[in-house]
Amino acid sequence: MSEQETPSLVNSLLERLEGQEALELELKLARGGLPRDIWPTVSAFANTRGGWIVLGISEREGIATIEGVPHPRELLQQFSDQARNRQRISYPVCGPTDTSVERVGQHEVVVIRVHAAPRTARPVYVGGNPYGGTYVRRHAGDFHCTQPEVDRMMREASNTAADATILTGYGWNDLDLTDFRGFRQRHLTAHPDSPRNAHDDQHFLESVGGWRHDRETDQSGLTVAGLIMFGTIEAILSYRTRHLIDFRIVPGEADPDPNERWTDRVDWEGNLFGAFRAIYPRLTAGLPVPFLLDGATRIDRTPVHDALREALVNLLVHADYGEADASLVLRSERGYLFRNPGSSRVLEEDLLLGDRSDPRNPAIVRMFRLIGLAEEAGTGVPTIIQAWRSLGLHLPRIDVGTERYEFGLRLRYAHLLSEEGRLWLQTLGGPWQEAEQLALVVARHEGEVENSTLR
Repeated sequence: MSEQETPSLVNSLLERLEGQEALELELKLARGGLPRDIWPTVSAFANTRGGWIVLGISEREGIATIEGVPHPRELLQQFSDQARNRQRISYPVCGPTDTSVERVGQHEVVVIRVHAAPRTARPVYVGGNPYGGTYVRRHAGDFHCTQPEVDRMMREASNTAADATILTGYGWNDLDLTDFRGFRQRHLTAHPDSPRNAHDDQHFLESVGGWRHDRETDQSGLTVAGLIMFGTIEAILSYRTRHLIDFRIVPGEADPDPNERWTDRVDWEGNLFGAFRAIYPRLTAGLPVPFLLDGATRIDRTPVHDALREALVNLLVHADYGEADASLVLRSERGYLFRNPGSSRVLEEDLLLGDRSDPRNPAIVRMFRLIGLAEEAGTGVPTIIQAWRSLGLHLPRIDVGTERYEFGLRLRYAHLLSEEGRLWLQTLGGPWQEAEQLALVVARHEGEVENSTLR
């Protein structure tokens, strides 16, 4: 079968397989009708980031064999009927335009597009039982979810923000008043004309989301955001059995490695306002600062400072504080690693572009923004990428948490267009536009370049 005989859609899907992007592609033979194992795959795609199912093609070690299906339209109708049955699948992730019959040479195959379900619709499960029928996609397979994983999806699906929950039994005695008033002072400096500065402490805490009144239940009290942002160590650890923001400086010229011995460490168990003040100076200590003036004021920040501030704040505000895992920040001579519990709640391409936002802890995000330490929601990662790119450094590596429930960001002090790289580009001819240079160099280093990465 020649490439010209392959329809563009199927050809594109098979190219993904060759490029080892099988996380989003599943091939099934369907010799005896609709495969029974198609529904776990539908659940897995819906609970991860979507994908394509092609019936009539088998795959072995990356090689596709096209056999077709005997009655594709009847098979398609059978799938569509069952996809609307809530006992078969809990959420309709396929619409009428998401299925088609494609001809490949002498064969006909069925193509099914499964969309990623919205966070509020997860878990998507089969068989009427979320604990027995919820799956996620890892590598090229469907994996049955454990009860804690299903519980996590249910918690994440709530329309009430995680940090807006009112805590029973907590109050002002559980706050570190020194840190709280330090926050107020920083807010005054950032917004000297804000009416909020005239509020008493109670009113101020309410205005920033640290204290809330629920009109439906008539309950009032300290919120998760207030406790995590300003709480004492003892109060935070009584709410969160393991609370740790672990900063380490590791020696050597290799990329930061959590298994390396450390030369300096801050194992922070306190609130987030204190965590930023304790870690950020160590994160940026020793970075070169050019002598620049804005009028009579010295500018003591560089794009690296901006990127590291955004990365640290991003870790603090987007972590899932319902989990028991620690957050980790590593620094070495070669770069930085940031890792926190909680996968990204938007797709990677949306995260990179910054045009969509679904913050896990919107009150905490707002608190950091009110004191000038965070950008608008959704712009943090693009700001980091732009800062690193402006220095000609290797693009940040981002793990949105598809395989594990954690977000990872790695920043490397490696020039994307080094002198050796420029000489290599010259051997290819040219002249090359900037985007073409980036695409070629990334493909040389990584083996391939995706559209989202280049954008």
